[in-house]
Amino acid sequence: MALSISHRPPPPTKPLDPSLRGYLATNADIVTRVTKPVHMADIGALSAQTDRPIPFHNSAAQQGLRP
Repeated sequence: MALSISHRPPPPTKPLDPSLRGYLATNADIVTRVTKPVHMADIGALSAQTDRPIPFHNSAAQQGLRP
């Protein structure tokens, strides 16, 4: 069985940033930030609703809470 890749991603229009913090700052126009408390069980479903990066600033795990 031979595999071939027919779809290649387009070249990046901006150079990639070496750090996550830099990437989020450079691409602030496409980042969806969630600042409300979110339980770990809900993060997967919320992330599946978009192709854009989503930093969760207030998850239950960060607060030391159990779902």
